[in-house]
Amino acid sequence: MGALEGGQFGLVLTELRGRMDLSPAELAVLGTAELALGAYPEAELHLLRPHLAGEMRATVGYGTVLLEVGRWTQARDHLERHVAALSPEWAAEAQHTLAALDLEEGWWARAAERAEAAARDLLALGLERRAAGPLVTMAWACARHGQLARAEGALQIALSVLPEYPDPAERAMALATLGWAQAVAGRAAEAQGHLERASQLLSTEQVHAQRFVWAARADVAAWTGDHAAEQALVDAVAATLGPLTPPDSRWGRWVGLRRVALSRRAGQWSAALRGLALLPPGAETLWERGALLCDLAEGPAATEALQAALAAFRARGQLLGEARTLAVLCRAAGPPDAPDLARQALDAALRSPLLLPVRAVLDEVAAALAGQPLSAALGAYLEAARAHVQPPAPPPTVQVQTLGSAQVWLSGQPVRAPAALLACLGLCGPLDRAALQLHLYPDRAPAAASSAVKQDIYRCRQALGPHSIVSEGAHHTKRYRLGPAYHWLLDVAEVQRGAASLDPVRAFGGRRGPFLPGVDSDWSQGVQAQLDAATEAMVPALLAIYRREGLTANMGHLVAQFAQVYPDHPRLAEFRVLASTPLETSAG
Repeated sequence: MGALEGGQFGLVLTELRGRMDLSPAELAVLGTAELALGAYPEAELHLLRPHLAGEMRATVGYGTVLLEVGRWTQARDHLERHVAALSPEWAAEAQHTLAALDLEEGWWARAAERAEAAARDLLALGLERRAAGPLVTMAWACARHGQLARAEGALQIALSVLPEYPDPAERAMALATLGWAQAVAGRAAEAQGHLERASQLLSTEQVHAQRFVWAARADVAAWTGDHAAEQALVDAVAATLGPLTPPDSRWGRWVGLRRVALSRRAGQWSAALRGLALLPPGAETLWERGALLCDLAEGPAATEALQAALAAFRARGQLLGEARTLAVLCRAAGPPDAPDLARQALDAALRSPLLLPVRAVLDEVAAALAGQPLSAALGAYLEAARAHVQPPAPPPTVQVQTLGSAQVWLSGQPVRAPAALLACLGLCGPLDRAALQLHLYPDRAPAAASSAVKQDIYRCRQALGPHSIVSEGAHHTKRYRLGPAYHWLLDVAEVQRGAASLDPVRAFGGRRGPFLPGVDSDWSQGVQAQLDAATEAMVPALLAIYRREGLTANMGHLVAQFAQVYPDHPRLAEFRVLASTPLETSAG
């Protein structure tokens, strides 16, 4: 069980495969590991028997196998028929699998609600770590549906409990989802960082996570016109599929659709037609067929396929799918129907917050209308759409490092600015000059301290811009704070938030040493004391969660991280004892 929870699926197979005396619980563990590795025929075989014996892990796992191999009707029937007989935690896991099925079928709003309910049920049972999986599924559904703020909120909760060790698969998927949501909103720099980190967390055993991350990156590559990168990512996903993988399986379907789209863009019509012939029916297949027939100047046939796709997208509330389909219909129909279809496409595009893919809709409509006279209304729609797809300029980002050493970066470039002043204003501001003198220069004479603070403010404004530090109030009562036009990243604040939210990745990730080693004041000592107390309180709270959820490896790793930062801490021996206490394994 420890190897399974730690993501060591190959080790599970080594220990259990070939044995003839496996209990139903051991067969369920073996099947779950095979499912994670993408070995679906073996997983189905090894999960069916323990499912029939009443093993709840196997019941949910068998439904997941049916989902993965494309037998969606059977998967839904199986899970809905057995969910009432499951324990509360496994009933929530079954609802999570049903949410994933809704997501694959394009019912994004329903998927989000079902996944959120599953996460809420797991949280009510005290299973915070397991609740993160449904939260990631909920966020992915919300992002696809255009509810980007709701998606980011769910992901922040999930990332606060998903570890990087020993199994970072779900964390990688959460980061990829966050990167995807930021990319479609036009926040390219933030998206790139999260997508790259998601890729760095992957290992060869995390097959489903690999496919998910590569698929998210393929979407972004396609929308930005990097079709060589898209092709490489599609090929990477395809390489993880076995030779007997059916084309209507979850990932076989995805690879097939992407290869048809790539062939169509490259003008390889025969390859696209061969690929279409292998795809199972669905709205996306209809859209690809209509777009290909449109490229081949088969107007009536293209219109028929696209109208069917449009009806499916509208039934599922997929606004982007509606806009994409109307844009191609505009090209397929030609005058005199093109202007009205173009207006409908642009109207749907204006209601979608997914700016990056909406640009393709705008380009399609503009190409279809090229050379035609535009009415005032249609011209206004085009101008509104062009303005809509331009994301607002991101504020300049200032990173302030205070732990171990003091450094400041502006938009990724090091600058000579006093980190202590920025940290003081970031943690305590707004402050008047007297408070700044006391916090930063308590040992200097008042005149010298006042001069030093003035110089620090001047140096900040010189290095970061005149609005980096703003003041308010009359001259003799002036108070200073960090400028709201900047995005401030303060490492000590991030560590404090990580400790408060029981997120060891954030709590330990930025710990490079003591807080502002060059500043010795009651304020700096107080910040260090608060940091130490929050980190100390986090450890037993997290150990209790890990014990409840049976995460042995996480317990040992957490104490090792604490020991690295506090090698002489008086409670270190106590934490080591807590980490070595036998676990209470969960049922099923």
